[in-house]
Amino acid sequence: MEHVLQDQKRSMMDIRVFSIIYLITAAIGTGDFIYRYTVGGQFTFGYFSNIPNVNPGQVQSAFAPYLYIFEILGAISAIVTLVSIFFLRSGFKTLFKHDKEFGTPVTGTTLIFAGLIIVVVGVFVLVALLLTMLPGLLQNPPVFSLSNIAAIGGVGIIVAIGAILLLVGLIMGILIGLHRLAVKFEDGMFEAAWILYIIAFFFSPIGLIAAYLSLEGTNHTMKRLDEAISQV
Repeated sequence: MEHVLQDQKRSMMDIRVFSIIYLITAAIGTGDFIYRYTVGGQFTFGYFSNIPNVNPGQVQSAFAPYLYIFEILGAISAIVTLVSIFFLRSGFKTLFKHDKEFGTPVTGTTLIFAGLIIVVVGVFVLVALLLTMLPGLLQNPPVFSLSNIAAIGGVGIIVAIGAILLLVGLIMGILIGLHRLAVKFEDGMFEAAWILYIIAFFFSPIGLIAAYLSLEGTNHTMKRLDEAISQV
């Protein structure tokens, strides 16, 4: 009995790390969301409104710094997300040893890994392809290569497949996973968290509240497990 409780505590520690990382990234994302739709949006609109005035031959050099920043930030975001999902998956795998109901969340987190990698790599390739096409598209009349369009279409299909895997993984791994945590450990924090994660899919700042609730759920559960272990 004690080893089961110890495994459950270890799983909560892993899921707690996931919640902390998600909470931090959600806070950063919320700040970015506010910036984009206030001061940052004005600068962004002002910059892109000048695109038609850019010499087609200078488009690539004009956009290159922004592309590099996009790639760096995207890579960092993807790595942080993968690390957080690694801990979530580890927690679910530990629970799966004693409760097969957590097989679905384990599979879901695997799909998140696959889908996220496909989407991130695919988007980087799409941006690079579009950047090579911009000089021609800004000419009058626009000039474009059918091979580039075919390549964009092919990569777009791959990105769409990755997005589907990612969406299914999020549902199975996070939503169903947190729901089963709520049922198993009878903690309403997990129940509220997975419901708010649904809203966060459409309005990302809500993810900050969802992450906080899942973190509190792990804290409450770990305290109860410590009490149960001390009584064994």
